[in-house]
Amino acid sequence: MFTLKDLKYLVHGGRISHLKGLLASMLRIKPIIKVTKEDGVYETVSQQRTFNKSVKTIVDLLKEEFGNKPIRIQLVHAGNEADLAVMKALIEEKLNATFLPSLTVATTLGAHTGPTLLGVGYGLKSVFDNAFKE
Repeated sequence: MFTLKDLKYLVHGGRISHLKGLLASMLRIKPIIKVTKEDGVYETVSQQRTFNKSVKTIVDLLKEEFGNKPIRIQLVHAGNEADLAVMKALIEEKLNATFLPSLTVATTLGAHTGPTLLGVGYGLKSVFDNAFKE
């Protein structure tokens, strides 16, 4: 799941239309995009008016999905380390999370999303523990 401060890279990369990008920019809408685990399709799960609200909403969505169950989190960014620290602090405050090392997104994804991308990969800790037990 990820969010962006600026949609211009999605427009230039053809991921959203110019009209949709213009309207979102005028209304200062920041999407929260999730990749479905079933088929890897990108879907907008929420839209917020500020980037900070988008970050908080991502954490709230995780809390809604997992409650207090132990989860593993890997934060991803595109050079946006200050906001990464804010997201990590919110997750530590609200969730029962173990963190994997943070990652910078690959160049291909960064070219389509730009330098403001901030996101999170996640799953139940028990699933990770069982997957790597041999």
